[in-house]
Amino acid sequence: MKCPFCPGHPEPGGVQRGAVMKELGDLEKSALEEIGAVSESRDLETLRIRYLGKKGAVTALLRSVGKLPEDERPAAGEAANEVKSRIRDALAARRKDMEGGSREAACFDVTLPGRSPSLGRRHPLVLVTEEIISIFGTLGFQVAEGPEIETEYYNFEALNTPRDHPARDEQDSFYLDRRKGLLLRTQTSPVQIRVMEGQRPPVRVIAPGRCFRRDTTDASHH
Repeated sequence: MKCPFCPGHPEPGGVQRGAVMKELGDLEKSALEEIGAVSESRDLETLRIRYLGKKGAVTALLRSVGKLPEDERPAAGEAANEVKSRIRDALAARRKDMEGGSREAACFDVTLPGRSPSLGRRHPLVLVTEEIISIFGTLGFQVAEGPEIETEYYNFEALNTPRDHPARDEQDSFYLDRRKGLLLRTQTSPVQIRVMEGQRPPVRVIAPGRCFRRDTTDASHH
């Protein structure tokens, strides 16, 4: 509303938006500082009533927004509601922290003996693999390893499995790049080829490890 005597000036006794915004900022700062320093639930409730109650400071400021010029009310009202929301969130967060701390303190008995952590068990496939390695080790075999991402040459061609071989249909695998012929190995046999390329006979190796293939018809291939 404008003053009828001085166009452009607020109505005598009206509230300036700048004053309201400053008061909102000061109010929020004060509220957040007090909330952060609270250590008792009853004090937290006292702060809630002081700031957000029916006669609280934020509620009073929201009422004063109605005294602003009509074109200034939306921005001031939005700012006041945001301050109210942040104070409410701060109260809720502080209450949650206090309840969590008191619950933890109530449930923890320092006189109880310590609890030993429960340990998991080794996977059966790991146990079997290690047993096989041990058996072959007594026979003079060494463990050989190779990449899990293989080329078609090592995975198929070098093992006498050309493109038109029917066995390749049974090993329909996971290709990473068909143009480059890169795929996840369908077996560990490529490791044998790599070993034979790198050393002269005799060759005594085993190649345990993971392989990746489509085995929907035979669940025994683990």
